[in-house]
Amino acid sequence: MLRIKRLAAASAAPVWTQLRPAVQSLMGSLHLSAEDKSLVADCEEDGAYLNFGTPLSGTISEVPCPNGQPLFFKNQSVAALNFAERKERWLAALQPHLPADPNASFNDQSLAPEARAALLLKALVQKPQYLTVLEGNEPIIVPFWDQSFQAETPAPVAPVPHKRPLWPWLLLLLALLLGLAAAWWLWGRDWWQERQDASTRADELTALKQELVQRQYQLHDINRMLGRVNTGIDTALEHQRQKDLTALYRELEERRTNLVDIYALLDQVESKEAAGQPEPEPEEPTAPATQPPEDSGVAVAPAKTKLPKCTTIKQQGQMPQLIMITDGSGSMLAPLPDGSLRIAAAIGAGHAVVDAIDQNVPIRLFGMQGCPLARDYGTFSGSNRAALKRAITQTNPLMSPRPLQVLTPLVSALQGMANVAGKDNDSVGILISDGLDTCNNTKHTDLCGLARQIHAAKPKLKINVVLIGNEAASAQCVAQITGGKVYRPDNARDVVTSLKQATQSLVKVCE
Repeated sequence: MLRIKRLAAASAAPVWTQLRPAVQSLMGSLHLSAEDKSLVADCEEDGAYLNFGTPLSGTISEVPCPNGQPLFFKNQSVAALNFAERKERWLAALQPHLPADPNASFNDQSLAPEARAALLLKALVQKPQYLTVLEGNEPIIVPFWDQSFQAETPAPVAPVPHKRPLWPWLLLLLALLLGLAAAWWLWGRDWWQERQDASTRADELTALKQELVQRQYQLHDINRMLGRVNTGIDTALEHQRQKDLTALYRELEERRTNLVDIYALLDQVESKEAAGQPEPEPEEPTAPATQPPEDSGVAVAPAKTKLPKCTTIKQQGQMPQLIMITDGSGSMLAPLPDGSLRIAAAIGAGHAVVDAIDQNVPIRLFGMQGCPLARDYGTFSGSNRAALKRAITQTNPLMSPRPLQVLTPLVSALQGMANVAGKDNDSVGILISDGLDTCNNTKHTDLCGLARQIHAAKPKLKINVVLIGNEAASAQCVAQITGGKVYRPDNARDVVTSLKQATQSLVKVCE
């Protein structure tokens, strides 16, 4: 949605503020084509401001509207014709909703809200305060009146005429008739001839005006044809781009198929190893036979920290967990400075982390692959790491028919991470992203406030943020509030290094 105007809500005329919901409801019920509906912009509240937008795109130019009368420039002749035609169709569509009284006003509180909304919308179309033009052709009315523009000046009271005698007017009329008779006598023939010549010139001027109108309509048709040609060119370019993306997707799909085969072999190997080699019980460390005396001068090496037994911490429910969030939005197809794609670097780093993590640590995976909710891939145990790698590979925007349009449900992913994290055992969170939340229902959410809520509910969850790109700077407070760290890798190798550093505490957790 392209925003064309942003106005303060407090400056609106009271009647406009009162009837705006009814006006928006009426606009949605009118039977108009998409081209005609684009004449009036959509309105969306944004705190103390009102944003007016349109689904169209292009360069915006303002049209002055003194006293509500648009003054189009010479290069906006097509926009002027479109405005006149679409305005008439809007007025025709509003006619069934108007009250029967032609003198009714939208200020009349006794009328139904729909009738008042129809009268106000009719006035907004006939007398716009703000008007813009896209690409010199598409006129768009901003359905808004401020208080000064809507205020009406009361009509002046006509003075009562004084009665005067009639005879001076009769003398004046007689003198006028005598003067006309004398003028006709002196210049009648010449005047009549000049009148005939003027009539001829008027006819010629009328014919020229008609020809000019025809030429303007021809120019309008030519501009429409040019617009269709440009649209066809854009469609062809988009088709070619989609073909290129499809070819790239097929190549990646072939590589993914090869990876799936490799992971299937790894599953078989891991299954055979698990069936043939049971996990050995850790041996109790034995104390040294003798200890050197304290004053012997022999240096004693510090003892290594003893890891707890895996069976013990599992029975106590203290096994830590890893929760990963990977970004599968369209912006992840952008390249890093080293030329590798962001999504390829993120997937490769995720595989490296899976290989390095202790097999006893369960791993939960969320994928940000479109609104409104993040995709929950579930929890993967140590014996199911190959399936986890396949799931990480699937967090790819190229899996979507329109990869560049895949949005980022960041808030949903963080809420999912908080819901699955344990309250009594340690949890390490990894957020890999290059952008902010772009879903309509959550894009205005305060990420720092959300992080404080998560930390209060799950204090043992530490979220590390790996920022790929410069667009997600506001997400770093998530790591700062929850006790995690922020990493800013510049290339694919740094992405792997950052993830390994963030999960270093989970490489070996028990014996």
